[in-house]
Amino acid sequence: MNTTVTFTELEHLINNLAGTNGSALRDYVELDPTSPVIKLRIKPEVAVEGLPPGYDVDQRLNEALQDLLLVNPQGDTAQIPEEGDDPANLVLLPGDALDTPKSLDAIRVLVEGDSWCRLPEIPGIFLLPRLFPKAIGTQLQHRPGLEVKNIAHWGDTLGQIYQRKEYLTVIDSFQPQYFLLSAGGNDLQVNLRNIVHPYHPSRAVNDYLNPAGHNLLVWIRDTYAALIREVLARKPDVKILVYGYDYPKPTEESQYIGQHLTAKHIPEERMRGILSPMMDLLNQRIQEAAAQFPQVTFINCRGLTQDGYWFDDMHPNTAGYTRIVDAFVAGIR
Repeated sequence: MNTTVTFTELEHLINNLAGTNGSALRDYVELDPTSPVIKLRIKPEVAVEGLPPGYDVDQRLNEALQDLLLVNPQGDTAQIPEEGDDPANLVLLPGDALDTPKSLDAIRVLVEGDSWCRLPEIPGIFLLPRLFPKAIGTQLQHRPGLEVKNIAHWGDTLGQIYQRKEYLTVIDSFQPQYFLLSAGGNDLQVNLRNIVHPYHPSRAVNDYLNPAGHNLLVWIRDTYAALIREVLARKPDVKILVYGYDYPKPTEESQYIGQHLTAKHIPEERMRGILSPMMDLLNQRIQEAAAQFPQVTFINCRGLTQDGYWFDDMHPNTAGYTRIVDAFVAGIR
């Protein structure tokens, strides 16, 4: 059924999400089923009257939600929501509103990255049958002894992060002791159909990345190194943590990875075996960048999230992310 909303009304809803559970957007917003990366959009059946020419309302929506955390208020504390929580009782709050007085020895951590560090914070009942997982950066914000600034944007590529350079501004103001970077996965994802050979029964599973894919991995390594140099030039004593994700779990029709491999005629039962060597190469290139700097530690997260710890084909569930967060906390401590 078609729905009409004025631009003024929609902007008011988007600008006033803090302090609500986001239910005001339930008739207008959905997870974009056509996007190769995590992205929210206004539903196609929603007509926005008075939309200014050239105005990207989807971009505005995603930007507005970047700084909001979904919490379950309990007394004087704000807890990470769990699957059984009533969405009506959950509240969106600005990330800074969760800041509590920190002890003098609290460790300051700046998190930059993609959807593995932050996912949309709207109760899942309004967008999906379940809550979005609490990703790495979001969980770190709830860990004791850490003062965390999370500037990750779901859907971001390494190229976008490096071009925007938000991390440099925040380093100046926040003065982190640790800088955590999660990037490169979306650069592969948005190019997946262009970097993978079509399926052939005689092709070895470690030979599906074509020359364009190998070149992209080299670019990821070199861009990591360039970004790290910028960070260290701005704050030479900061310690940097990087990783290369975990092995994804695609299926034939899954949105983020599986459908693209299906388009290459790769059978579902071969997908994981073909992707694993690519993820190993990604980890190797990121590790090569990290090895250039004594201030950088590479955290190997491969194999931490087995079956049962995944939300979709590209993202672990909250329990899966917790395993990865534990690995990062061990690197910080």
